[in-house]
Amino acid sequence: PDLSEVFVRGKGGKERLIPVPEQTREVLHAYLAERGHESGPVLPNRDGRPMTSTTLQRLFTRVLKRAGLQDKGYSIHSLRHAYATMLLRGGADIRTLKDLMGHADISTTAVYVHSDLGTRQKAAACLPDFRLVQPASSTTTRQTTGGLLHV
Repeated sequence: PDLSEVFVRGKGGKERLIPVPEQTREVLHAYLAERGHESGPVLPNRDGRPMTSTTLQRLFTRVLKRAGLQDKGYSIHSLRHAYATMLLRGGADIRTLKDLMGHADISTTAVYVHSDLGTRQKAAACLPDFRLVQPASSTTTRQTTGGLLHV
């Protein structure tokens, strides 16, 4: 099957299509082939129905324990937060992120917008280099006093 997008039903029954990166598609194809069928929920319960969030959380906790990571503070929500943060740092705009996260309001998505020093410096580096701009005439140069720029 074409796994370029997957259907997701989230909190409150919200439904959306999420694009799947190539490397994830490869893993999904291998998993579905090993499982023996390719339709239905990706993570079914024993009855073949979609796994509940409670069961998924229990499974996630068990995997963390086996990996010795149970005391690191990882959660399914922290994975979701990391996904959103990586998308933003990779250049996704906030409206696209809003759709991918399934948020009804963009203000909910705004919590993922971080402003660390590295991010601010990277943004500032996008400005043109004004030192390269030549004044119209060398005799019409002005000095500005009392400005707001403090270094």
